[in-house]
Amino acid sequence: MRNAAPFLVALEQCGLELQAPHFRTTTKRRIETSDVDVATLDSDSLRFVGWAAERLEATFTDLRPEASYEVEATYLCETEVHRVQSMTSRGRSLHPPTSLARGTVTVVRTVVPADAYADGTLDVAVERIEGPDVVLSELRLFSSLPPDPVITVVGDSRGGLIGTVGTPDSRGVGGLAVRVNGDAGSLDVTTDDNGLFAVPLRDGPLVGRHAMLSIQAGADAGSATLAVDTRHLALGLRELPPAADRLDLAGEWGFAGGSFRGDEATGGTTPTRVPGHVIYDGLVPIDGVATFHRTIEIPQSWLGRAVFLRCDGAYGRAEVHVNETLVGVHGSGATSFDVELTPYLRPGANALAITLTEYTPHAVLDDMSWYAHMSLLGIWRDVFLFSIPELHLGQLDIDADWNPEEATGSLVLGMHVINLRAENRTYELAVTVTADDGTVV
Repeated sequence: MRNAAPFLVALEQCGLELQAPHFRTTTKRRIETSDVDVATLDSDSLRFVGWAAERLEATFTDLRPEASYEVEATYLCETEVHRVQSMTSRGRSLHPPTSLARGTVTVVRTVVPADAYADGTLDVAVERIEGPDVVLSELRLFSSLPPDPVITVVGDSRGGLIGTVGTPDSRGVGGLAVRVNGDAGSLDVTTDDNGLFAVPLRDGPLVGRHAMLSIQAGADAGSATLAVDTRHLALGLRELPPAADRLDLAGEWGFAGGSFRGDEATGGTTPTRVPGHVIYDGLVPIDGVATFHRTIEIPQSWLGRAVFLRCDGAYGRAEVHVNETLVGVHGSGATSFDVELTPYLRPGANALAITLTEYTPHAVLDDMSWYAHMSLLGIWRDVFLFSIPELHLGQLDIDADWNPEEATGSLVLGMHVINLRAENRTYELAVTVTADDGTVV
């Protein structure tokens, strides 16, 4: 039978950070492989579930009254657990109490009554009827009308953007016009056949250290717009200065379970070692989230220079705060990242906090916790501060070619000049090429 609502408009992976934007319940947990028949699971991400004692909630907004909708819930139940769950919307039954299959998934799809979203908002609640609690792996919303495209962006190692434009079921939309707007203007690009696009921010809309970008994909009908705070993007790594211009942050930090809560959390912290995984100190995060605190003081010799935090590995998603202000976000637990601290520092002592979230989309991709069979949450590689001049050289691009028959070659150099003062200037670069014996060519 053909579905009256064939178009997927929302997919909530309820147990993963950042992958359930309409899911209002924030508590999550992971069902262990020993508790289910993993051979029956289409994806290992289904083991990451939204969890609550009695009720899970989601809210979908901007629904179109002329469309019809259906919801589909994917439940995962442990082999030794009995659960009965139901779904409602503002008191209306969406599906009756349903006994979940043990050790595998149960999928329930149901039509949403039109009066449940007459005001453009659909509230969905999954409730415990029998069993110890209520769990939900995925929640999908389908429509009779095609949805607008979805924009996703990340930073690249050259300080630019890499993005995709796709449908909610992750199919790329090719040949679509994309415009990126910032304080210094705009750049226009087009998605490739797979829906990918790239924007070199240093050549266009970004001025200064941090900015808000507006990204629009498509024309009026079927278009999408995304606002991006560049603090949430990894904008490449700086060339490190000599050791004299670095400040090692290894040693004792304070640990507090849960998200960043400002100064009130620092008084009740427990010491933990950095670098390291907190499990080795007998510490347990709250719902896979913990915050690390310490005080930093900037050397007098660094005044007038740009100050960065370099972290070579913090598992998993890291949110960096200085003096209670969010200054940067990094999504991967095993790659290095830089965050500029300069605008947020003050004379004397400064409060540095890093909140780590273990269960993220990257955790499903990197499989690190499966390999280790333990929690990997922690600042587990080197972390330090470094200072560089506000005007400095960035990434060097080298393209060398050699013709052995004619004994001739070419060398093409590309250099990023970075001026954090955000001023318009011209520059002169001097390049010296030396031979193996040290003579200048």
